[in-house]
Amino acid sequence: MKYVLSMFVCLIVLNALVPGPANASEQPTPPSATGEQGKPPVGEIEATTPDSPDAAGTESDVPTLVKRLSDSNPNLRAAAARRLGQLGPQAVEAVPSLIRALEDDGYPDIGDPVWILAAKALGKMGSKAVPQLIDPLQSPDPHVTKGVAAALGDIGPAASEAVGALIAALEKDDPQTRITLLYGLKGIGPGADPAVPLLIQLLSHDDFHTRYWACQALGGIGPAAAAAVPALCRLTTDGPASVRRHAAAALGSIGPAIGPPGLDALVKALRDPVDPVRQDAVAALGKLGELAKPAVAEIQAAIREGKMSTLAGSAHTLWQLTRDPDVVVPVLIEDLNRFGTSPEAARMLGELGEAAKAAVPELAKNLQSSDPLLRFEAARALGRIGPAAQTAVPALQRALEDESLDVRQAAQTSLKQIEPST
Repeated sequence: MKYVLSMFVCLIVLNALVPGPANASEQPTPPSATGEQGKPPVGEIEATTPDSPDAAGTESDVPTLVKRLSDSNPNLRAAAARRLGQLGPQAVEAVPSLIRALEDDGYPDIGDPVWILAAKALGKMGSKAVPQLIDPLQSPDPHVTKGVAAALGDIGPAASEAVGALIAALEKDDPQTRITLLYGLKGIGPGADPAVPLLIQLLSHDDFHTRYWACQALGGIGPAAAAAVPALCRLTTDGPASVRRHAAAALGSIGPAIGPPGLDALVKALRDPVDPVRQDAVAALGKLGELAKPAVAEIQAAIREGKMSTLAGSAHTLWQLTRDPDVVVPVLIEDLNRFGTSPEAARMLGELGEAAKAAVPELAKNLQSSDPLLRFEAARALGRIGPAAQTAVPALQRALEDESLDVRQAAQTSLKQIEPST
C-alpha cells in the first residue's frame, strides 16, 4: 500500500503545472492528477494494447528497448519505458535515452504518457543514474526538469549529490517545476539539508501548494531543518488546513529539536477547527519523546471534548509518551464505543495483551459488527488478551459460524489461547 501511495504522489507531482488560484481553500493540496488540456487524465493504468505485444513486457535486452523508445508508435515507446523501469538498475545504460524520452508527449492507447513512464523508470535506476540526472535539471523543457526531479526524489537519499542542482533549479521559482523540485528534495531526505534556507523562504510563498510542499521537504530533512521551526510554528495557525497540518507534521519530523516553541504550537493545533490538523498535531507530539510529556493532559482534554474524529491515533501517541495501559486502554475502548467500527483500536488492544482486559466486553460486542475486519481484529485481540478474556468465550464460540473464514479462524485460535487445555 505504501508503494502504491508513493507512486500516486509521484504522478501527482509530475503532472503539477501552474497551481490553483491563490484563494483556494481547504482542499487537499497536491495539484490535480488530471492531464493537460485536451489530453486524458494521467493514471496508474498498466495495460497492453494491440500495438504493444506481450514481448514488450518481458523483453530484457536493453539495447532493443532503447531502440523502441524512438519508435513511431507511442504504444511501443510506452511499453519500452515501462519495461526499462521494471528492469531497474540493470538497465542503467538506458538513462540517456530515458532522459530524452522526457520530451515525448505521446500517449499510448491506454495508460500514462510516455514522458511520465520515462520519469518513473528513471526513478528506479538507482544511485548510478544520479550523475546523469543533474545537468537535465536546467533544461528549458519543464517535462524534463519535472521528470528528473521526480526521479531523484524516488531514488531517495542516494541522490544527495544532486541537491545543489535541485536548489539552483528551485531558485528560478518556475511555477511549472517548483512543486516537483520540492518533491525531489523531500525524497532525498536529510541529505537535502543545504536547501533549508531556501525552503524557509518558500514557507512564505504566495502559492499555498508551494508552502505545502516546502513543509513536506523540511519534514523529510528532519532534525537538520530545526532553523525552520519559527516559520513552521507560524504556519500551524495560518493559511489552508492542508498547509497547517503539514506544518504540524514537519515539526514532528524535526523532533525534539523544535523545543518549547514547537511544542506550544502543536498543543495549540489540538484545538484547530479542522480535524485532520488536530490528528496530525497528535501524531507529531508522539515523535517528541520527553519534550511532549507535558502535552499528555492536553491530548486527554481534546479527547474528552470530542475534538478527535478517531481515537486510535491519539491512543498511539499517548502510548508513545506514557507507556501506561491505564492511560491508553480507556481511549481505545472509547474509540470502539463511539464509532463502532475501529479495527485499528481493536488491533492495538490486542497488542497490549492482558493489560487490555478491561476492553473484553467491548471487544466481544464487536464480534457482531457489520465490518468483517473489525470482527477479525476483535476476535484476534481477545486471544492475545488470553485467559483474562474468559467472559468472551461464548461470543467467540458463536463467531465460529461467522460468514468470514478469517473471522472463524481467528475465533478458533483465540479460544485455544484463552482456554489452552481445551
